[in-house]
Amino acid sequence: MGRVGSRSIIKQLGKRQHSIIDGVGYSNDCHTLDVGTNVDGYIIPASRDSQEKIIKQFKEWINHKSTKILVPIREPIARCISSYFHFKSIYPTKNIRDLNLLKSYFLNDFNHDWTLNWFDNEIKKYCGIDVYNYQFDYSDGCVRIDNGVKDIIIIKSSKIKSNLKRLVFKYWKIQVGNPQVINQNKDLYLRFISEIRFPTWYVDKMYQSKYAQHFFKDELQDLRIRWSEK
Repeated sequence: MGRVGSRSIIKQLGKRQHSIIDGVGYSNDCHTLDVGTNVDGYIIPASRDSQEKIIKQFKEWINHKSTKILVPIREPIARCISSYFHFKSIYPTKNIRDLNLLKSYFLNDFNHDWTLNWFDNEIKKYCGIDVYNYQFDYSDGCVRIDNGVKDIIIIKSSKIKSNLKRLVFKYWKIQVGNPQVINQNKDLYLRFISEIRFPTWYVDKMYQSKYAQHFFKDELQDLRIRWSEK
């Protein structure tokens, strides 16, 4: 999905990494294929531009191999903000530092639906699995979906540091370290998340979505308070 801590996980897998087709997904603004790092058949979606041959290769690969997929997820507003600032250089607002102008662009021109529809557009489309049919474990912040061909672990990015090592070994018998979640520390980004709050229509759109209701239902009351305008 991108901007969810996947790169910190990749670092912990170390020597298992090798270059083959990795992940799948369209970046929210550039409409290019997301790819990550394939680790002995374990796919970790990340972000890198690709061409049609990569899409074709991935489809062939995922349809003919027993595949394990690790998908970190993040609550939708925080994920969208992080993505916006990560790709800020491609936007007309790339040189703007006024927070209210940035907020206006973020609300009106940024593609928020990409995050909300990612599982339907990518995992369901390419793997044939509707993740919303599987109950999410809020205590572990994780769900494991194994249909005998595709084996998927979906984990909240906030639970990566505390739970990833235990869960990956429990389900896949792989030893990994607990990654350190890398925080974005750009001054403008930190100012934005510290000072900016959003109107009710936007908070409702994000937190009434299927994505938020399924994976973050246990956090929604606090998240609404966190991001809503007073």
